[in-house]
Amino acid sequence: MESFWEQYRTGSLAGILPTNRQYEIALARSLQEAGLSPSEIKQAVTAARNQRLSYGLGQNDPVPNLPGRINQKK
Repeated sequence: MESFWEQYRTGSLAGILPTNRQYEIALARSLQEAGLSPSEIKQAVTAARNQRLSYGLGQNDPVPNLPGRINQKK
């Protein structure tokens, strides 16, 4: 996920917020790269979507805020 967010912090998309849909796609890819099964990915993405919807945020709305870097080693 860090590479997804970094493009919005300092990369070619700096100053723009991604949509919730773009975040959802990046989340699914990240979980897949982490080795989760398709059913685990679906469960996690669905939970994230339901939480987002509970706050009234649509898929085409920008994410509420850009998270700071977590400085985790690869």
